[in-house]
Amino acid sequence: AADGAVEPVNEVLAVLAANDAFASLEPVLRGLEEQILTGDENAVEEALKEAGSQVNAVEGADPIASSLSSARRDLRKGDRDGAMEEWREAIAEYEAQAQWRGPAAQTLVPGLQAYLDGIAETIGARQQPTLSRGQALYLAGCNAHHRDLSLNF
Repeated sequence: AADGAVEPVNEVLAVLAANDAFASLEPVLRGLEEQILTGDENAVEEALKEAGSQVNAVEGADPIASSLSSARRDLRKGDRDGAMEEWREAIAEYEAQAQWRGPAAQTLVPGLQAYLDGIAETIGARQQPTLSRGQALYLAGCNAHHRDLSLNF
């Protein structure tokens, strides 16, 4: 249960840390419109695949990648209108995320980082990549109660 205090915060921080990579997706996504409308189906399918790979590499952009994948499937069936509709959904999702990502990074990151720093030594210890020196010494210490058994022989 204590892990639930750390994992969601780490996930949010990972999404917010990917804001620069997320912003770099806009020209890639916008450039697909003309290709979908007029391009060769094989070339457009490859462009959608490449764009989907770039989007998948960005934390938290899964809904955009899903729409691009659907557009690719529609294009494979010869449905350019369906592909355009999926592309519009991808752009709408991009714009929705772009709207909250910037302000969230400025306002949430300091507080979330302070929260993680505050629980790192206690309930968040299992989720830390490394133990602090104090934690390591405590865990390495022997808790056995030794007795002198030499008088029993």
